[in-house]
Amino acid sequence: MSVAYLPERDQLAEGQHALADAAAGLIGTAIRSSLSGLGPTDLLAFAGDLEKIRNSLAVLDHAIIGALEDTRAAEVLTCRNTVTLLTETLRITRADAYQRVEAAKSLGERITLGGQPMPPARAYLAERQAAGRVTPAQARVIHKMLHRLTPHPGIDPADLDEAETILVNHTDTLGVRDLEGLAAEITDRLDPDGNEPRDDERLRQRFLRVHDSGKVTGQVTAELLATLRAVLDPLAAPRPADVSGRDARTAGQRMHDALLDALHHVQDTGNTSDALHRLQDTGAISDTSAAGSGSDAGSAASLGAAADWSAGGTTDSGTATTGSGTATPGSSTATPGSSTATTGSSPVTAGPSRTGARARGTVITTIRLEDLISGCGYATSTHGVPIPIRDLLREAAQLRFLPAVLDSRGVVLYLGRAQRLATASQYIALVARDGGCSFPGCDVPPEWCDIHHVTSWRDLGPTDIDDLTLACGYHHREFEDRGWESVMVDGLPHWRPPAWIEPTRTPVLHHRITLANRRE
Repeated sequence: MSVAYLPERDQLAEGQHALADAAAGLIGTAIRSSLSGLGPTDLLAFAGDLEKIRNSLAVLDHAIIGALEDTRAAEVLTCRNTVTLLTETLRITRADAYQRVEAAKSLGERITLGGQPMPPARAYLAERQAAGRVTPAQARVIHKMLHRLTPHPGIDPADLDEAETILVNHTDTLGVRDLEGLAAEITDRLDPDGNEPRDDERLRQRFLRVHDSGKVTGQVTAELLATLRAVLDPLAAPRPADVSGRDARTAGQRMHDALLDALHHVQDTGNTSDALHRLQDTGAISDTSAAGSGSDAGSAASLGAAADWSAGGTTDSGTATTGSGTATPGSSTATPGSSTATTGSSPVTAGPSRTGARARGTVITTIRLEDLISGCGYATSTHGVPIPIRDLLREAAQLRFLPAVLDSRGVVLYLGRAQRLATASQYIALVARDGGCSFPGCDVPPEWCDIHHVTSWRDLGPTDIDDLTLACGYHHREFEDRGWESVMVDGLPHWRPPAWIEPTRTPVLHHRITLANRRE
């Protein structure tokens, strides 16, 4: 098969040598000079330009792999296939080789049976990658989604082209994790029934095995995954080893210790059959040192109201009196003035919280109102885990899952200056709106965030949803000292950078929040 459109061998060799010489020269310059003397802005600009070059080199991979396929190189060299050939000759992992071959199929130029070149199957994605605008990891996310939906008989190819355009246009602002979330959102809209078999398959494949060696393996359902993250993540947040030091544990060690803490708490309650979601009280979740106006009790009851509302019913089994200091959602009682709350039959000691209401141990999910009404589709946990609506409704009735919908039918969010700390309903709304730390570029999940007053409470800032945002501990502590300012613009949390970063100090909105509001 003709490959006449490729450069001649000597031209390829010349270009390769020029690239190697340029790279060697750049590396030598970087080593000889002190890069730390450039300053953060110049360093990041240099790194960004270098990343574009690195991204564009993937196009050479596509061309090489396409030529290997066209010339049947694997067969000639007695290899089973091109993946095996790349694995053995380039000394890369089989998974890496497979990903490169798959990418070349959709992003590399093709040849007709007559030997004529054809544009890539996904021309727009290939064009942006050639320009260095799309990383290989981002390209894999987009390719995976399009590849999964391409053979679907019920999906219009024009819709797939539009999906490609949407995803590629977001690669400038979204990292891999957020791009995966957008891809999942588009997949659910194009193929709303496509995940049903996957859910059933995951249910059949579920298992958990604790080996005598101490190793734990398993395959868990979406429900268990979301519950584990909701329970363990707050307990696994970094904390100082002492008043002057940082937490020296690794992320894996913190998660191990969080599970141990959770199990110890279950043992301490004297009822090991209690559900894990009761590890931390959801009734007395505001700081007991705050002025006790009783509004926290209303928050405790609102958790029950939210669960019953999501299931399409009313809270006829529980009552709440805002301002009375007592709330009774179902059989649970909470008294904000005390340090002990009763959830069901298990007493749980509720210590002060420096960030106000968190509803820790409860899976907070966001859901579109139309999906909730129809009973179809998926809710999404704070970690991006898709939760089938049927599971959400079942667990919400038990206060394990709390659906958050930023809509007038939701729980009361505006409490003015009645208290310094945010309530449970406000925290749920912040999770739904911010999705984590709202500082630009930060990916810390909401379970590890503080609730930040945009206008300081000391400066008469209200404890209203329009003046609150989620901020991780680091950005909550450091942003002012480093010249940043938090502001609310059109009801959304923005951050104004210092002039040395952006001379006009234009407020910046986290791309995660931008994307969420664009979906609405």
